[in-house]
Amino acid sequence: CTRPPLRALQAGLAPPAAVQPTAAAPRCAAYVTWEPFATTGALPSANHGFTTALDAEHGRMLLFGGCTDATVRGTCLSSMSILNLETNSWSTLAVAPSAAPPGPRKSSTAAMLDGAMYLFGGLADGAVTNDVFTFQMDPPRWSRPAITGAKPPERGGHAAVALPSRGMMVFGGFSDLGYYNDLWLYVPSPPHWLAPASTGPKPSARKGHAMVYLNDRVYVWGGSAATCAETSMH
Repeated sequence: CTRPPLRALQAGLAPPAAVQPTAAAPRCAAYVTWEPFATTGALPSANHGFTTALDAEHGRMLLFGGCTDATVRGTCLSSMSILNLETNSWSTLAVAPSAAPPGPRKSSTAAMLDGAMYLFGGLADGAVTNDVFTFQMDPPRWSRPAITGAKPPERGGHAAVALPSRGMMVFGGFSDLGYYNDLWLYVPSPPHWLAPASTGPKPSARKGHAMVYLNDRVYVWGGSAATCAETSMH
């Protein structure tokens, strides 16, 4: 199949004359516009289940892993590609030899903390994992922190966000044991996990959901559990 072009989303202040909201949609003074996003360089292999992290400080997006076929536990990758968002160019990193690089995997998560990317969990070699790897750019290299104390159960399909000056928050996911709705916080220094106490109605167990951090709040939406699709926002 042919690859569709990348597309970028831009926000504006007022809609063009040709753009009208539907009857069911609430009216809003702002609008968004999709447009093709042309890039140069060697594109990453076509795959799914890859992991991305935004390095906003240096204007680049890191893309790791993913699988090249549509099976649940398919042929996966362990390569790292970089999209320079200032030049719109792709490159594949030659990573320095490491004693503990992550193997090929899919459905993991990644977050940027203090200039490093932290990779957690996913499906590797046909099994879910709960390991953490750190990727640093100068020079490009992987390391595996020595974590003490309790850890989250193995999982894939979870979601994670970086909490500035605090760590990486992880919610949900699945394994052969079922679906999760637990909450964990990874603290990089010294490396350890915390299971934060929470109040209020808890989101149901799920995988494949979205999670973002904004204004000191974490928002969770969507996902699925078995045959049930979630449409709630927490």
